[in-house]
Amino acid sequence: MNNLDKFFVYGINHNDLNLLERERFVIDFKPYRLMRKLIEENKVEDCLIISTCLRNEFYFWNEKEDIKEYFQEIKGVFFKCGLDAINHLFRVSCGFDSQIPGEEQILAQVKKAYIDKIEKGERPSPLNSIFNKAIALGKKFRTISRINENSVSVEALGVKEAEKMYGNIVEKNIFIIGAGEISSSLVKILYKKGCRNINVLKRRKSMILETVNYYSFDEKASLFYDSDIVFGTTSAPHTIIELDELEVEKVKFKNRLIVDFAVPRDFDYKIGNIENQILVNLEELNSKVEKSYENRCTICEEYNWLIDKGVEKVIEWFERRGI
Repeated sequence: MNNLDKFFVYGINHNDLNLLERERFVIDFKPYRLMRKLIEENKVEDCLIISTCLRNEFYFWNEKEDIKEYFQEIKGVFFKCGLDAINHLFRVSCGFDSQIPGEEQILAQVKKAYIDKIEKGERPSPLNSIFNKAIALGKKFRTISRINENSVSVEALGVKEAEKMYGNIVEKNIFIIGAGEISSSLVKILYKKGCRNINVLKRRKSMILETVNYYSFDEKASLFYDSDIVFGTTSAPHTIIELDELEVEKVKFKNRLIVDFAVPRDFDYKIGNIENQILVNLEELNSKVEKSYENRCTICEEYNWLIDKGVEKVIEWFERRGI
């Protein structure tokens, strides 16, 4: 059992910190820089990072020394090890710890973080085995509980806001900043609704499989002026569109919905004060989750035994292998 105490998680999430506090943590504390330092100085043996709009969590396997001293005790930051860390990861993977209980996006994000790590060619470690079991448990929970039969995602809520404002959005000009997981999910939802006027601003390789129009960041202002609906989805550590970059007269010429999924935020909040502009941020979207929330909470409570069973299997697995 002592060896399981070599598995740690350190991080923040939406349960303890609001949007502004999470922004300040990433910008001021620079946790990614700390993790790179620990790796470069050979302080940890293996690590994996789960970074989403709601959480920044750093998982690592360490047999060398007590590294807790490297992590400052800051409001809202948690540090767990051993069974507590495994239990936390399993709850995250199953969606128990999400703002929309049981949502599928977090499982995809956990899986992507794991696959990215494996594709780097790093040697196998107990951390890999724990994440394998977390992903399998996340799939099993959703299959047997059927929690996502009436799924609601934050991306779907963003599109729903557009439909509330415009009704039929098929002919609307849609502008998406970023081409990662959230934007990919948005495009899938929009395509199902028949939308095809979709322009995407990207710096790196796109995860979007559907056909969209790609543009570079030096065209962001003109694309913004022409759009009816704008989505911000980047993981950039800074604001993408500042008010002083825009011509106010061109902005207020058109009614526009701006939905900001990013943390830190992609849009200067002052843009929402301009005439004809409606700016909705991530926390406002999450506050709109309706009746399905209570049903999902009930399902998670009913299937909490899966987490306990999953932890028991990890203990058995480690004992059999003498790790």
